[in-house]
Amino acid sequence: MSMVPCTCRMKIPMDAIKLVIFDVAGTIVEDRGEVLGAFSTALEKHGVAHSAVELKEWKGASKKEVIRHFVRGQDATADESAVAAVYADFRSGLERHYRDNGVVPIAGAAETFGWLKERGVLIATTSGFYREVADLIVESAGWRGMFAANISSSDVSVGRPAPYMIFRAMEGAGVTNVGEVVNVGDTPL
Repeated sequence: MSMVPCTCRMKIPMDAIKLVIFDVAGTIVEDRGEVLGAFSTALEKHGVAHSAVELKEWKGASKKEVIRHFVRGQDATADESAVAAVYADFRSGLERHYRDNGVVPIAGAAETFGWLKERGVLIATTSGFYREVADLIVESAGWRGMFAANISSSDVSVGRPAPYMIFRAMEGAGVTNVGEVVNVGDTPL
């Protein structure tokens, strides 16, 4: 029986795992700073104060929640239209970047997917990105149809650190026991 190493220093029997869920940016595709850049550009355009350090603390979160945090942090009376305006600029910049530049898969990601599938393990993704960008990334990497489920923050009412994207991925893959799931990501959230 092969074992899966876990950062919590325990070994999980591979035959107990039915689903492995991967975060997207920074976990299966390289994070080349495009998200932080799109945040900065959109926030600066609207005169919203922020720092790179503060933005990094929000890595992995729902992108709209990040913008809401910074817009409302500067102006607690800001309404949703202010958040929506910054978010629209963020979206357009990020989508343009991925359409124009594509993505670079993390070395070994495709081989890992193949290894898991050969062993009958389902694979899925979760992402703090909204649906359009999550789909654009999967398509750009050539992974359309690869996953049992692709869940984005726009598919759930609350993003990370809430477990709802994991639960939605389990639902999409037909796995009901959380003890049969491994979630892999690169951020504390």
